[in-house]
Order: sequence, then C-alpha cells, then structure tokens
Amino acid sequence: PVWIERPRSTARFYPREAFMQGVEGQVVLDCMVEADGRLNCSVASETPPDRGFGAAALAIAAAHVMQPALRDGAPVRARYRMIVPFSTSG
Repeated sequence: PVWIERPRSTARFYPREAFMQGVEGQVVLDCMVEADGRLNCSVASETPPDRGFGAAALAIAAAHVMQPALRDGAPVRARYRMIVPFSTSG
C-alpha cells in the first residue's frame, strides 16, 4: 500500500488497561479503501477478545489515509486487509 497519512506513533492507541497488565494482542481488520483514500473498516478478528484491541485498531485505521486504487485512471473503492499488532515492547 501507498500511505498518504499515517499516525506518527500508534502507542497512544494501546488500550490502557491491557498495557498496564502487559497484555499483547493482534487485530485483523477488513477495510474498504474509499475513493478519497479513507479506510472504512470492521474487525475480522481480535486476539485476545474483550481487551479493547478491536476498538483501538479501528481508531488507528481511521488515522490512516491510503492512495486509492485506480480504474481507468479514476479512484475507486477497493478492499484491504490490515493487521494491527499490539506489543508492549514497542
């Protein structure tokens, strides 16, 4: 992917309670890259569940803008799968 905007640090999105307890996780997002490059995502999987990682990953995705796919030279919606790891070691 070609990123137009990305957050400088994703650490601020880490679920506070999970971080304080040393819990790490991973989220898989199914996204549509809109014609304007914004991501519209849903959580496909979240490990471990119910620790806030899904909501955090959605917030991270919302802070991204991607170069959209092109069809006949015009931007179009396209699917993108984003894997968002959460690690206490940075």
